[in-house]
Amino acid sequence: MRNTDDRLVTEVKAVFDEVDRALAAQPDQTPPWENIQAFVKRSRNRRRRRVALVAGAAAMAVVTLFVLQGKLFQVSNQGQPQPAAPSFEEWDKTQGSLRDDDDWLSDLREFAAYSDVASPDATGEPLQTPGKNVKVLFASDIGEYRVAVVTADWESNDGTQMAEFVGPRGAAAEDMEPGEGGGSIEEMGSLQQGLVYPEMLPDGSDVDPNSAAVYVLATGDVPTVQVQRPPTIDAQGKVTQHTSLLEFDGGAATAAFDQTGHYAVVIPSILRSGEEYALSDGYQDFTIGSVDAVDAPPVNVESVRGDQSRVAEIVNTMALYTWYAVRQTPDQGEWQLLLAEPGGLTATGPNRVVVGVLTLPGGARVVSAGQVEADTSNDGSAGLSWLDTARILPAGDPDDVSIAWRLGEGGAKAKRTAAVGPAGTESVEWSTKNGGTIEGQAVDTLATIDRTDITSVRFLDGQGQELGSQKVLAPAEQPDQEFGEQTLESPDVMGYWQLPEIEDGLAGF
Repeated sequence: MRNTDDRLVTEVKAVFDEVDRALAAQPDQTPPWENIQAFVKRSRNRRRRRVALVAGAAAMAVVTLFVLQGKLFQVSNQGQPQPAAPSFEEWDKTQGSLRDDDDWLSDLREFAAYSDVASPDATGEPLQTPGKNVKVLFASDIGEYRVAVVTADWESNDGTQMAEFVGPRGAAAEDMEPGEGGGSIEEMGSLQQGLVYPEMLPDGSDVDPNSAAVYVLATGDVPTVQVQRPPTIDAQGKVTQHTSLLEFDGGAATAAFDQTGHYAVVIPSILRSGEEYALSDGYQDFTIGSVDAVDAPPVNVESVRGDQSRVAEIVNTMALYTWYAVRQTPDQGEWQLLLAEPGGLTATGPNRVVVGVLTLPGGARVVSAGQVEADTSNDGSAGLSWLDTARILPAGDPDDVSIAWRLGEGGAKAKRTAAVGPAGTESVEWSTKNGGTIEGQAVDTLATIDRTDITSVRFLDGQGQELGSQKVLAPAEQPDQEFGEQTLESPDVMGYWQLPEIEDGLAGF
């Protein structure tokens, strides 16, 4: 028996030795920073931005072509993550739900070979000389859409290029359209992600206008990818975030969205990479919904306190940013003008204070405080509006609304502090940083003071009795609100301020 035992021990030891050698040969499980940096560089190179000016009576057009807010989405590929090939060049099998559709994949390879999608001077006409070494990395039906990612050597470019094709679900290969993703495969690194939405397809395509699809392709060890769904805000003003993991099948993961709402696809490893565009590349923020809701949001411009309807034509921008401050969209609730500071708008005069209240479907309210400024190009007949700050209140009556804030410097002559008290406010008592107090009068419950050292304010009625108090809020740091990085061509709406209680708990932060 001893010989048998010794032989068994020897065999077991040999197995463990093999395991030790295999483990030693594997690199540590650390993020692939070089590949991540290459991906960020590639994304930056192909990012198309458009600068838009916030002006006039129209709603602000530097938001998305379509807006979204809503319920659940469907996540496909819910299997255990399995490593893919170490690089896209080495993928030898198509990923995605169409991987076994040999006829369709063959048609797509032929179609892609003659498609002028990779040339910087692409005309859309079929190529005379087809691309070589055409490979379909990914092809899948995702919700309402069919998406494919192809690599090939097109003579109009140096080296192998990656190109995206999109179409409605079930589309024939020859009916696919060039997408927005692509570039030199050498710059792709280990990640490729894409977002598909209705405006990418030809007019008349049979897709739900309130839909979108996302895919992420990864080589080697797959990254953690999170999907941030719209937060819910209950009647008491409590914010609940909703985040899910996007799971991989091989080297691909997909998600289909079929409800209006405000979403994000988050790759934490890119967010932590330190790259210049890590936020926008690692946090793909997008919305789904009605274009009409952006162009003409549900805004009631009949002021609740006083008659300040003269600012009505220019408050839409401020109202829109109130929705975005709580990651909601303009098809959710109604924004009501509470009051506006008396006085006309002139090119040389002060900005005018505006306060509104967004009532959400659940009953909670978002009090928004901002300014309007004359447009010097047309003698003050119209102008700009923007959001300085906001706060969430539980469901209630408009009479209890109050807020105090230091005006932002987005416009000229904004070195002031403003406060709006509850109904019945006729005067205020300002408290300064050095402990002093200053009395002031209120008009239609609004008081302003040309100081920026105010820390809090007490609201008083006609008999001097306190009706309430508020701490003075600092103006929000609105990122490029007037000249933003948003685009009219894609659903990327990063570039707006969000309330701290909304940012708290967001995926990746």
